[in-house]
Amino acid sequence: MKEATLEPQPEIVSALRDSARKGATVGELVAVVQSRLGFKHDATIMVLWYFKRAFSLSLLDVLPVRNWLAGVMNDVEIDALILPRIESSKGQWQPSSNGTEQNGATNTAEERPTKEFAHDLH
Repeated sequence: MKEATLEPQPEIVSALRDSARKGATVGELVAVVQSRLGFKHDATIMVLWYFKRAFSLSLLDVLPVRNWLAGVMNDVEIDALILPRIESSKGQWQPSSNGTEQNGATNTAEERPTKEFAHDLH
């Protein structure tokens, strides 16, 4: 039986990257994922997965967003942690000189949300 894979929606990845280029806050970036996926609330696993994919970050890099979504951190704290990480990875995801985005939404088995990924969040 072939395992089903979940691919990120390229339009969400692009919207996240465009918003980050325009100086969006973490809250605004989270809202992009939630609204485009039709979630009214957290959707923590999907938010973290899209942040990882859109900005070429590790789970450890994006994990503080989980705390922010849970109300453990305020907006200033989460922006101070996450926005510099997004900025520092810009070379891996912003358009190259020929206008194409680097590290697009191509997915590998290690990068899709899995039960193990969800378990790591607890």
